[in-house]
Amino acid sequence: MKKGRFINLFNPKFKLPHLGHVLSRKITSPKNTRLPSSKQELDRILPVIRYNRPEELYLTTYGLRFMWIAHASCFVPMNNFRFLLDPVFSERCGIASFIRPKRFRPPALIVDDLPDDLDAILISHNHVDHLDYPNVKILHKCYGEQLTWFCGRCTRQWFLDSGIKKYYRIGLVGRVPIC
Repeated sequence: MKKGRFINLFNPKFKLPHLGHVLSRKITSPKNTRLPSSKQELDRILPVIRYNRPEELYLTTYGLRFMWIAHASCFVPMNNFRFLLDPVFSERCGIASFIRPKRFRPPALIVDDLPDDLDAILISHNHVDHLDYPNVKILHKCYGEQLTWFCGRCTRQWFLDSGIKKYYRIGLVGRVPIC
């Protein structure tokens, strides 16, 4: 951290492009997408595999299981500890979701599929496709103070405003207790 801001440890000279450059590229570049043009082709290439057996959400032996949900969202049962990474279940992310891109594949799990004894949620960073306010409110309503939230350093006020008091802020390198 330098002057209260995080720096890129791998390339400290990296600078984000200015808005004018981003907009001109967006407007002048051809629409190059690798997404299939039909739903049938998309289903063939990237099928949605739902986790529809509750036993898949529980690990009965010592170890770790990793279940990808969609985008950056994952469910991880580890021994007797169950947590979510970047839970986003919305079709469109964020408060002003109507202007955001629509998800092109549904998640493999929905909130109602999650186990009753979920322990924690880890948020990698505070972009809307990793920290979606409507999902946070739903998860907080479902699990309340049973959940411990682990998040980045710049999210304190956001979590307090969301009514969440049980959270740990972690910097680029940090340790916190999980059990």
